[in-house]
Amino acid sequence: MKAGIAGLALAILVAVSQPSQAFWFWKKKDTYTETRYPIVLVHGMLGFDAILGVDYWYRITGELSRSGAEVYVAQVTALDSSEARGLELITQLENLKAITGAEGFNTNRLF
Repeated sequence: MKAGIAGLALAILVAVSQPSQAFWFWKKKDTYTETRYPIVLVHGMLGFDAILGVDYWYRITGELSRSGAEVYVAQVTALDSSEARGLELITQLENLKAITGAEGFNTNRLF
């Protein structure tokens, strides 16, 4: 009988203390994506803004921003020569540099 009561008391103690430990980690600020330079996302050939209501960078920009990153999405033509698309990107990066005062950018391009 005493062992049963002790076991029940232990189970209640564990059940009550677990949520408090879980919330301790939850309150910690997520800084995983903080970077020195802003992140610029650039789509590859045949890239699009959205198809059937689904954004090209679905949830990526939001998650990066939530975790501390400064995120920008470049708008280049979907189908043109690499040189023309590169010139468009350079113009946008120079404008972002002037607006934000950033010294550089973290860029990613999907093919």
